[in-house]
Amino acid sequence: MIDLKRELEQELDGLTRPDLWAEVESRAAAPERVGMALIQVPSARRRDRVVAVAIALVLVAAVIAFWATGALRRDRDRVPATEPTGRIVFLQEAPEAGSGDASAGSSVEYQLFAMNVDGTEVLPLTDPSAFPAGVEAPEWSPDGSRIAFDSEADDGHLHIFVVNADGTGLTQITSGDGDEIAPNWSPDGTRLAVETQRSSSEPTGIAIVDVDTGDIRMITENPFGGDDAEPTWSPNGGRIAFARSRGGQQFPSALFIVNVDASGLQRLTPRGVSAYRPNWSPDGTRIIFNSNDTSDRLQMAEIYVVASDGNGLRQLTHKENASAFRPTWSPDGEWILFTRFAFPGQLTRSFDIYVMRPDSTDVRPVTSTPDVAENAGDWRP
Repeated sequence: MIDLKRELEQELDGLTRPDLWAEVESRAAAPERVGMALIQVPSARRRDRVVAVAIALVLVAAVIAFWATGALRRDRDRVPATEPTGRIVFLQEAPEAGSGDASAGSSVEYQLFAMNVDGTEVLPLTDPSAFPAGVEAPEWSPDGSRIAFDSEADDGHLHIFVVNADGTGLTQITSGDGDEIAPNWSPDGTRLAVETQRSSSEPTGIAIVDVDTGDIRMITENPFGGDDAEPTWSPNGGRIAFARSRGGQQFPSALFIVNVDASGLQRLTPRGVSAYRPNWSPDGTRIIFNSNDTSDRLQMAEIYVVASDGNGLRQLTHKENASAFRPTWSPDGEWILFTRFAFPGQLTRSFDIYVMRPDSTDVRPVTSTPDVAENAGDWRP
């Protein structure tokens, strides 16, 4: 028993020797005494089993703790998608607009406004005294300091204008005998892609305009008597997407992509979709657009998305009593801003600005003014 005593003392290192140790020794030495029971020392095999069970329990506890910690970390790192924030520009029907006898928003005299997405801090940027025929197609510059748009100039042609974000510094960019509409900024802010027709005898095409000089360089010309329309610049600055039609509704438009040096023309969507108004995602992987964007087919307009290589075409909106068109991305790619046309109703006064997730969920209004039309929103970068 001396060995057992030494072993226990080593295991209980630092503990005081029990006062009853002598009694333990006497009982172990004289087990035959009545009422005295022999102390049972666990065998090595049993001790090993106990140790193994203890180790197993510790391992199980460690696994559970690790899993729980990981789950908590995953929940902590699972940041919810952002709420729509920032500032937008949009078109609002001028108070002097007609009684609503025009069709599907055509001939509406829009003026340009800016506001926060939550509807606060509304700021008029143009007014009817400067643009009695209204303005169209607003587009933020990449640095968020200016907005480009098109309108009728003093020479009677449609030209490109730029105004500062606070409404100051109005500047006409293009001039001459041709018409230029639907401006879209290059990522570096030095150029604009536009839809243009240089004369009534020339086809409509896509051109690049130098913002400082107003110089125009054509990169496409429609060979089918239709329009090359609504250009949108890729985020890397190398390509431009646009809609091409064949000059009649029996030949619906399709999306095309072309390099900025006019090479590499390719079609992205089938013509049956009647694609129009493309807008490139901030990461360059996707393009959103709407279908059926003509005055007599606007009630059928829906929003689609397609990969920038032409794969994965998918319809996003399906609402039966409303159409959706003019989609643009939020700067973080988490939201899509678009115009929603609810019918029945006066066609010129039933337009509102909405947002939705890229998977078409969480649709919510940004404007809600049944007596005034809002249209063509664009998100500040």
